[in-house]
Amino acid sequence: MMDAIATSLREVDAAQFFAALFIPEEQRSAVMVLRTFAAEMARIPFLVSEPMLGEIRFQWWHEVLAGEREGEAAAHPLASALIQTVRKHSLPIAALQGLIAARVEDLYADPPPTMNDLEGRLGECHSVPYRLASMILVPHSSASVADVAGHGGVAEGLAHLLAHWSLLLRRSRVMIPQDVMAQFGLNRESVLAGTASAQTRTALRHIAGLAEKHRAQATAALVGLRDSEAPAFLPLALVDPLLKRVHRTLPDDVASLPQWRIQFCLWRASRRDVAKMF
Repeated sequence: MMDAIATSLREVDAAQFFAALFIPEEQRSAVMVLRTFAAEMARIPFLVSEPMLGEIRFQWWHEVLAGEREGEAAAHPLASALIQTVRKHSLPIAALQGLIAARVEDLYADPPPTMNDLEGRLGECHSVPYRLASMILVPHSSASVADVAGHGGVAEGLAHLLAHWSLLLRRSRVMIPQDVMAQFGLNRESVLAGTASAQTRTALRHIAGLAEKHRAQATAALVGLRDSEAPAFLPLALVDPLLKRVHRTLPDDVASLPQWRIQFCLWRASRRDVAKMF
């Protein structure tokens, strides 16, 4: 079962797969299960042809976590492994259900009302898996974990949003918050039509700057992180190189890091002192 889950994670999110290889062996499987679940939730909006089909899938996972589909979950490799992981490590089910609820918003094309709304949603989607992974490694976390996970997850989420901007736009999804669009004289229609490309580029650069601020805050919080907690956060070492690539490609192409770069950045981060990990 774990071989299938590891294979799925490598196919869906190679960066998280390679990062999991640096997790101590006794906790590696649990972290892989958690990260595969998060990756699958992120993928659902891109797999369905209409929002209602995505709502059905998300509701199924919500009910699995609530213990309402035990028979079906037992026959589903990832669902079964996730339930076992939650029970073994006493992970808060509400946090995972919050992640699902946040991903439901990805089914719809409406821009988030405010930047705070977007940051909150990204925190549910990206910060929560880091927080839970750290709980798997060290059940009683240090005070710094919340800041590293919180700011780091939002930075990662913003970087991914920017990296996939052109792909999202082709699906008529404008993820620039409404208050940011208003700040730069934009609206959803003008962004989709491409009639305000200069303003759109400026707005995206503004969001990239916010991502860099969150990354810097996560980096500052590393000083209080324990060595035993650090492997949970290795993927955040990819945020800075991804943002640098985003600056070169926005808004016309999908930015991604080659596999060799991902592996090198993760290896380098694993060798550094925790306070200088990324």
